[in-house]
Amino acid sequence: MKKQLTLILVLLLLSSLTGCGYKDNGDDGANLDNNNPEIKSIVQDSKTGEELSTQDFEGSYELGKAFLNDYYLQKAGISKIDFSKFIVNENLLKYSNKRISDETHKYDIQEVTIGISEANFIQNEKCFYISYVAVAKDSNVGSFSEVVELLVSNINGKLVISDWYIAHGSGSSSFDQRCRPNATIDSPGIWDDQDYVKSIFEKAGI
Repeated sequence: MKKQLTLILVLLLLSSLTGCGYKDNGDDGANLDNNNPEIKSIVQDSKTGEELSTQDFEGSYELGKAFLNDYYLQKAGISKIDFSKFIVNENLLKYSNKRISDETHKYDIQEVTIGISEANFIQNEKCFYISYVAVAKDSNVGSFSEVVELLVSNINGKLVISDWYIAHGSGSSSFDQRCRPNATIDSPGIWDDQDYVKSIFEKAGI
């Protein structure tokens, strides 16, 4: 309990300092730019070997932020996301790639701001749950926001995304709501449950 309370205090401090992920020279957001060095973040080493700990929160947070930046670059049509930079589970990779192929809405995203809204260390699953809020300015549909939930785990000493879910949002394709309606994002092992994966893949057309 003391560890969790300490983590909550740390998260509140980080949230106040980094609430808007892509600030640039004091601006509230940053133009999506494939040359932005922050975008080039890759899977990070865990600070504690092959077991995730609260010391890995900052790296996990930055990994999730880099992942979402690449995802919105994809939506903006600037570049294509390579999910294998962030995800190692083959089932989650297939699901994520199917999501991209099904997102046919044409976006013209000019700016995105990503902030943290909630974070927890799930002790029994040895993963971080991090909820982000992404606010995008789009010349076609106007501004929209999405709540994106991520799990970050330690796989062989590397921090990786072990699940992600767009909970709701005005810009969402509703892919998750169609394939995984009202899913609870708290167990990275769900993508190794073959019965679960089979039912999700059937709905997704994989």
